Amino acid sequence: MEIIGHRGASFDAPENTLASVHLAWAQGADAVEIDVHLSLDGRLVAIHDANTRRTTRVNRKVARQTLAQLRALDAGRWKAPRWAGEKIPTLEEVLGTIPPGQRLFVEIKSRADAAPELAAAKRRGSAAPLSQRHQLGIPTVSSVLNPDARLHRQSITDIIRSYLARVLTPEMGCA
Repeated sequence: MEIIGHRGASFDAPENTLASVHLAWAQGADAVEIDVHLSLDGRLVAIHDANTRRTTRVNRKVARQTLAQLRALDAGRWKAPRWAGEKIPTLEEVLGTIPPGQRLFVEIKSRADAAPELAAAKRRGSAAPLSQRHQLGIPTVSSVLNPDARLHRQSITDIIRSYLARVLTPEMGCA
């Protein structure tokens, strides 16, 4: 049996933050699942909801905020005072936490045009020690879920090992 940290170690730390992801690895998770949305300036950021209200106590739509605006918010204080100052991380920051042999599950919560940024985030997150893991064939992004079937399987096959879809269509390469 494998243990997958849902939004990191979200019971103990603020969900989808680096603190939560690091804690999931420290607690022995085999994999971590995160959710990502595209920011206004096209960066994939780890956050579950389409707005920031629940996890930052400031009501802003993620898609209408730049990465800098999102990073200015406190994504930890809502959980407990000890997590104050936690930021909304980028996908590449989360990629940088993956220990050798572990996996990351990414649920893309935003529009279908997230595929190019997913590839770019993987490239940016592949520097230094991560690149060695890629060369060894150890996956970082294990699967992607996107409710928008227009995100074609062919556009991300070099990035991930599996693709979880709610609806199978011929455009995705399915019969």
